Amino acid sequence: MEQMEFAFMNSRRNQGSSTDQGWETKCWEKPAEEVVKINYDSSSVGGSKSAGCGGTIRNHKGDGLGGFVNKIGYCPPLQAEAWGLLRSIQLVKHLGFKNIVLEGDSTQLTRIFRDGAATRTPILNIVQACKKELRIMESWRLATIPRETNAVADRMTKASRYYPKGFHLLSQPPIDISNLMELDRLGCPNWCFMYNQG
Repeated sequence: MEQMEFAFMNSRRNQGSSTDQGWETKCWEKPAEEVVKINYDSSSVGGSKSAGCGGTIRNHKGDGLGGFVNKIGYCPPLQAEAWGLLRSIQLVKHLGFKNIVLEGDSTQLTRIFRDGAATRTPILNIVQACKKELRIMESWRLATIPRETNAVADRMTKASRYYPKGFHLLSQPPIDISNLMELDRLGCPNWCFMYNQG
């Protein structure tokens, strides 16, 4: 609490005439009933030398329904993000869910998914596999969300570096990720100090 109060006081002192500054809250949003949401993300350590992806599935109450980590190995960051999307779709398909929302924080991947790419690339191949996997779904939506609301998937992704290479299905998340999921379930906001140039 003291740190938050100090941050607010400091932000007021630092306001300038040419910059509009302020705090914004970003919250993870629960899906509608009969819909599950899977948040996914990817990470790379040392450039592309050690990449991984991960994700978690939650229902309309914010309860966890399972998740995964996938240690990929050498892989460019955007390609790892594409693998995270594909593994997420394959997981909800395996678990029998038909109405899904997929959320990640890569606007570039969402744009490729929507518009395609000028040349044939491994990323485009993975995206096309995603579209084929989605054909059996009754309803689906792919959304890009702020990084601040994707903290659970980000933490799952970072956990992948401690697993052997390959895909690992998790029925229960690690304890630190469970704590983040509880904060999301309760609707606790993530505070972000925004600098908007005027």
